[in-house]
Amino acid sequence: MVVPVVREGRTIGTLSALNKVDSNSGLSPFPAFDQDDIDVLTLLADLVVLAQKMEATARNEYEQRRELSVLYQATQTVSGSLSVQKVMEEVLEAVCAHLEHHAAVFFLLNDDRTHLYIAAERGLAPEESDIQLSVETGIHAQVLNSGTPMLLTDTDTREDYVDMSERTHSLSVMYAPVRSREEKYGLLIVTSLQRNVYHP
Repeated sequence: MVVPVVREGRTIGTLSALNKVDSNSGLSPFPAFDQDDIDVLTLLADLVVLAQKMEATARNEYEQRRELSVLYQATQTVSGSLSVQKVMEEVLEAVCAHLEHHAAVFFLLNDDRTHLYIAAERGLAPEESDIQLSVETGIHAQVLNSGTPMLLTDTDTREDYVDMSERTHSLSVMYAPVRSREEKYGLLIVTSLQRNVYHP
């Protein structure tokens, strides 16, 4: 007996039951399956779907609480300080407290607007604090110029990805532009050494 496990009109699996025959007697210790048995199995399949939906709802609720916590903490930071450096440091603290990460870095445009330099960071080695990124090439340049955030779930699929670190290889990366209206200031980049860590 096999029934489909259907979620939102799409079959995501099956639930099966087998009525075995006793090898000694050649008879089944249970009567043959009938419609009542199929109804019970269908009900159990529906419970599997319900459990999946409840898990997804709990996960979404957790994500929303986390986002609100990050926003609240960042708002408290910005409203409590006039120091740009302190704001960047506090925002990085909030990011690192709520997101899985290997590194979190604020890059700002230099005075000539030709490169991005590290203004604040978490997770980089001391010798990496002088890293600069070009504003002309690479994914970071695309994000800076377009003003649109970007998420990479697997950097190995992108030939234009430039890693910030020479000692490690990041596999998941989030880019967020730092801007005010049309004015570009830099980027906030968060990386992980695992694939598929971040989502929109």
